[in-house]
Amino acid sequence: MPAASTTAPPAAGRRSGWWYVGGAVALTVLGVVMSTLLALPAVLLGAATLETFVLSVVLGEAGFVAAAAFFVLITDRGLAYVDRGLPGSWGLVAAVILGAFVFRTVVVAGAVALGLDPSPPSLVDAPIPVETLLAVMIPASILVVGPAEELLFRGTIQKYLRERFAATGAILGAGLLFAVVHVPTLVVTSGPSAALSLGVILLVGLSFGWLYERTGSLVAAMVAHGGYNALIFGSGLVLTRLV
Repeated sequence: MPAASTTAPPAAGRRSGWWYVGGAVALTVLGVVMSTLLALPAVLLGAATLETFVLSVVLGEAGFVAAAAFFVLITDRGLAYVDRGLPGSWGLVAAVILGAFVFRTVVVAGAVALGLDPSPPSLVDAPIPVETLLAVMIPASILVVGPAEELLFRGTIQKYLRERFAATGAILGAGLLFAVVHVPTLVVTSGPSAALSLGVILLVGLSFGWLYERTGSLVAAMVAHGGYNALIFGSGLVLTRLV
């Protein structure tokens, strides 16, 4: 299977690894800033309703898309920079989705047995019925969250790092930045729970990065990310209806 395209611009050979690390960090910061700014209208609407929740999710994820688009445009890489081809094996995509989901399920079960709470606080603390939020996040994961976040972290940041570093370094760098972005959603949890959740996010993110490198298809990473999240929210929805 083809690896992700690593064609670098002419100036790449004259730039150090630190230049690329700094660029990746700057892209991450830009994504967070743009995500926050675009989501402000939903925050300013005040009342926490399902409509404002959905709006905040869509606008927040649009910030990651905007950051990726800004990078592609300002560096003259063009739309061809985005690996839009389909993966050669959908079975590999399905394996990553199921493997990541099973891994998380085992970790969560172990955490619960140890008295830790790995539940996502951003959903648990929202003043909207949990069942409703979970049901909404299933399609949102597939259509919005997965595609937007993978476009920035794998399709832009990882590919950018890949111009200078080997596959392992690029995957790890993008995975670490992807995990760091999720830290603010974990600040209300206890230290051990937050560390556990962050570890899961990191390892799962690395699996998406590996899939992208392996298939050369950003679509594969988008589907894997969206499918993994949808399975999490779907299983949560089933559990809330059983208890």
